[in-house]
Amino acid sequence: MKKPGASVTLAVILYGCAGIVLVGQSFFLLITAPIAFGPLLVSLACAYGMPKRSCQRTLSVGSVLYFAWMTFVVVTIFLIDPDPLAPIALILAPIYSLPIMSFVWIAATVQHYSDDSATVTAPITPCS
Repeated sequence: MKKPGASVTLAVILYGCAGIVLVGQSFFLLITAPIAFGPLLVSLACAYGMPKRSCQRTLSVGSVLYFAWMTFVVVTIFLIDPDPLAPIALILAPIYSLPIMSFVWIAATVQHYSDDSATVTAPITPCS
């Protein structure tokens, strides 16, 4: 079975690492990448463990939202308001995203364990 959630998450991780290096102008910033993209590693593990299409969609949307959040953080700390202590924000940003990302993970888990056969409807009979 194809796993589009994993593909989207891997693409986000690769683009995010490239963006951090290009905008921050230092390969040293890749040291912060495992921490900055830690929530995406959890999403990647969930994407491989939950093959249902609805779970994959939910995890893909969560990965794109996290990418938008990290793009905002990186642009803010390196371009809009440059600061020598900016890489610390790359370590703290995932902590601020945990409430949203945990909601995405819980939603995907609930969708994974939901029973699709429970949604079968009974035929409607007219009242006499």
